[in-house]
Amino acid sequence: MDLKKLISQGESETVELKKSLQLKDEIGESVSAFSNSKGGVILIGISDKKEIKGVQIGKKTVTDLAEYVKRNTDPQIFPEIKACEIDDKKIISIKVKKSGEKPVFFKSYAYKRVGDTSQRISSSEIRKLAKESVGRVYWDELPCEDATLEDIDWNAVRFFIKKYEKVTERELRTSPQSLLNP
Repeated sequence: MDLKKLISQGESETVELKKSLQLKDEIGESVSAFSNSKGGVILIGISDKKEIKGVQIGKKTVTDLAEYVKRNTDPQIFPEIKACEIDDKKIISIKVKKSGEKPVFFKSYAYKRVGDTSQRISSSEIRKLAKESVGRVYWDELPCEDATLEDIDWNAVRFFIKKYEKVTERELRTSPQSLLNP
């Protein structure tokens, strides 16, 4: 990634410039916005006028920033964060991918990228994003294609039937096999 070229082009739908690490909440909002849109890059240590100001980077700066983003996003986002150097000045690059699970919230609000700004998403837009994500199937929801009735632990099934009968105070008058084989 050619950082100088990105900086010279300025803020856009996929690039955000922040002059300071003190703007953590704005950085988090941009992470949410990029996650809910096409993805993008946040460059910290660059002014709005595209001037390379640099930032002080200590031993834990990148780790603390990553932890801050993770702790305040839902679902948690793990962007690629790197310390870089341009013209003898240190900056931080945060690369954010488009999220497959939307909406992504930052501190209870969801954002999207509109032009070169991060805008808070309305409740109707949140519902729309959530509907788009509903079609996703996670690995633990997939059927085990090769499984047969022989793979079932019948002792475990009987254990749960007994629990069910105790909780509901109803006796199931059927075999465990008939419950699983309609």
